[in-house]
Amino acid sequence: GNVIHELSPAVADIKGLLHLNISSNFLTTLPSTVNHMSNLLVLSARSNQLKKLPYFDGMYRLRELDLSNNLLEEVPKTLGDLKSLQILDVSYCQLRTLPLELCELRRSLRILKASYNFLFELPQRLGNLAS
Repeated sequence: GNVIHELSPAVADIKGLLHLNISSNFLTTLPSTVNHMSNLLVLSARSNQLKKLPYFDGMYRLRELDLSNNLLEEVPKTLGDLKSLQILDVSYCQLRTLPLELCELRRSLRILKASYNFLFELPQRLGNLAS
C-alpha cells in the first residue's frame, strides 16, 4: 500500500477523471471537493482509515463506490442521491445502520455489499429494490 494520509482537495480540479483509486492508504477522511467530481464513474477508497465521509450528492455519474475495509460507523444519507450508482461496497466497516435513503436507488443499485459490519437489520424498504 501507499502512505497517503490526506487527499489534496485539488484532485477535484481534474475534470476528465473517470476512475479514482485511492485504496490502501491511511486516509481518515475525503475532502469535500470530491463532491464536485461530476464526471467520476468509479471511486475506490477501500482499505483506508476512513471515519467520516463528505456528502456525495454532486457525483451524478458515479456508478461504483467502494468504501470497504474502513472505520466508518455511518455513511451519508446523500448516497441516496447518486441515481447512477450500481455497486456499493461498504463491507468490513463498523456500520450499525444503513440510511433509509439508499432505498432511493431502487432503479440503479445492482450490488450492495454490507457484510462484516455491526448491522442488526437493513432498512425495511430496501427489500423493494427493483434490482
